[in-house]
Amino acid sequence: MLGGPSTDDAEMSKRMADLQVKSSFIQFIISVGLINLAPYVIEAVMGEKMSLSKVPVHKCLEKLQWLLGVWRSESATIQLEGKSFAYLSELKCEHVGQPNFILHINAFNVQPLPNSDPLSTWSNAKELKPFHREMGFLRVNPNDEASTNISYLNVQNVGLANVEEGDINGQSFVVKTQSIGRSCFNKDPSVRLLRREYLLDEKDSNILSVKVFMSTSRMDDNEQPFEHLTIQYRKVSNE
Repeated sequence: MLGGPSTDDAEMSKRMADLQVKSSFIQFIISVGLINLAPYVIEAVMGEKMSLSKVPVHKCLEKLQWLLGVWRSESATIQLEGKSFAYLSELKCEHVGQPNFILHINAFNVQPLPNSDPLSTWSNAKELKPFHREMGFLRVNPNDEASTNISYLNVQNVGLANVEEGDINGQSFVVKTQSIGRSCFNKDPSVRLLRREYLLDEKDSNILSVKVFMSTSRMDDNEQPFEHLTIQYRKVSNE
């Protein structure tokens, strides 16, 4: 006589169904352009730990499985309007078995450069002062496992919501702006384009380099996007 599903299996199924509903709801909030609400909704809905080690990665995203985990910056700099800043950055990449990864990017302890004071590091920071926050989804076509096309739906606490698209190339991918929205009370200059480049180190799979290039409304149309963010991450957890 065959027994029914175990308590653990039933609990896992219930948990997965709940997380999938939450994930779908957040994608809807982003898709309809509710920029002001999206960060709060995502924080409220996704505040719990999302990664479930027993849940297999969707087949269409196995090619990007190297991105999963928690990454912390070994170095991170911002360039903006001729000024440079150092900061701490943490990237969390999680999944719930759907054809998308969930990204949380949090920045802390921004400091102007050059700076005579010792730069804040993860080991010497007495406290973490929140700075910039981003949340979003990396998505692929669930009906085409061979496709390298990728889409990134992103919201930021500065009142921006972006749809960025690009391609996966082995252990790297690049996405750039296809559409961008901003809240009604955002100040100029406005962001016109973002291009993100993610590259896993060939010799050390625990090192990830990220560059973000940006164009703003203060730039001429023929000007190339400038290097806005330069980050080297090290993986600190697989969960």
